Amino acid sequence: RAMEKMLIENGIPSKKLAIIHNPINLNKKIKTNLRKKLGLGKKKIILFVGRLSEDKGIQYVIKAIKELNVILIIIGKGSFKRNLEILAKENNVEKKIRFIGFLDEKELKEFYSISSIVVLTGMVYEALPRALLEAASYGIPCITSNVGGSPDIIENEKNGVVLDSINEKEIAIAINRILNDNEVYLKYSKNNRKKIAEQFRPEIIGNKLMEEYKKSIESKSRRS
Repeated sequence: RAMEKMLIENGIPSKKLAIIHNPINLNKKIKTNLRKKLGLGKKKIILFVGRLSEDKGIQYVIKAIKELNVILIIIGKGSFKRNLEILAKENNVEKKIRFIGFLDEKELKEFYSISSIVVLTGMVYEALPRALLEAASYGIPCITSNVGGSPDIIENEKNGVVLDSINEKEIAIAINRILNDNEVYLKYSKNNRKKIAEQFRPEIIGNKLMEEYKKSIESKSRRS
């Protein structure tokens, strides 16, 4: 609904708008030897997927894990990578972080399969972050920012945590709560898969598109 709000603010009548999200199928985690291959042991995995730039807020996640017994896996590439590597060293968390680089969808599946939380704390507008959709499709609890379309996928305290303020303290608190409260973890996981099944499956999105096409054709016929 973030895009809808922006369009209305720019003078587009709400009656001329229809919200149709990008579709995604439900996914299942797979068995993989990735933990052994990367030497991760049994530690919980925090996953970030996206472009490595300052506005993505990954620097706050790096600072947040300083006192946490977790591994942060960063998937993506970008000009900010060197800054993040320096920051990790300055905070003595370089051994807790794995920079993986860009991966295709098939390779990503392995990483989603071993992850406990997906964090996407961007500070700039994104209509509908794909990484959150993918995480939700696997039933992975998410921590995100109250920016753009992220709240369209993640509802605070229902299937994840939506932060109004992006800083390392709030991120650390959110990670700790999700990992240390099994009831909360299972609730977020279940609700994520439910949301994808009810709102984002290709069949549902396809039907919405067909309905809008029919309305458009009918409206055009009435004007003819």
